[in-house]
Amino acid sequence: MRDSENSAAWCWVLEHRSMILAIARKFSGGLCYDDMCSRLMIECVEAFPKHDPTKGSAVTFVYWRARKVRTYMFREVQREVLDEDVIAQQSATDGSPSEIYKRVRVQEILSVATPRQAVACFTLLNGLNYKELREMVNMSPQSRNALLYKLGNSFHKKRRTG
Repeated sequence: MRDSENSAAWCWVLEHRSMILAIARKFSGGLCYDDMCSRLMIECVEAFPKHDPTKGSAVTFVYWRARKVRTYMFREVQREVLDEDVIAQQSATDGSPSEIYKRVRVQEILSVATPRQAVACFTLLNGLNYKELREMVNMSPQSRNALLYKLGNSFHKKRRTG
């Protein structure tokens, strides 16, 4: 990308910053909001030469870039190993008591999950739609819900017995 194109792209991003941040907030569920914002802005700059305002609005352009970034970030999260020390560190540095409670609760639930149930849980937390479920994890919403139902049952059985 030439310097003039790059500066034009960054001017466009700065001009539409509030909209980009709002869309990033919408798509960041379960992911780091700051990472989502920065990656979305960089993605908009990189894809800016492809943007044609006569074919679609700025909101549509940013929306599809946000979906791409969310999918990429979700795949990164899927590759990471859930480490209790990392979760404890995040809980200590991040957020309110309710956020800490939610993270601990999710970890309790995931401790009894099979790998496929853990993937189903992450897809639900990240709000993937039908097409994204099929593309990313080859799962239908019905099979995801069935896996989550079984996970809920096994979690409640474990809590009652243990």
